[in-house]
Amino acid sequence: MGTCKCNSEYTGFDCSSPINNNNNNNNQAETETETNNNGTVIIKNQFIGYSISIQL
Repeated sequence: MGTCKCNSEYTGFDCSSPINNNNNNNNQAETETETNNNGTVIIKNQFIGYSISIQL
C-alpha cells in the first residue's frame, strides 16, 4: 500500500510526464496515486479521479 504525490513539474499516474508550462502558471493540477493491498489503484487530481480494481 502506498501513496505517490507528483512533484509540481510532473504529472500522470506514475509521475513520469513532465508538465509543459510555457506560461509559468503554477495553477497546474497535482496528480496523486494511491495503491492498496487489495488490487485497487486510485489516480486523482483536483479535476478528476479514477479507481481501478484488479480481481483474480
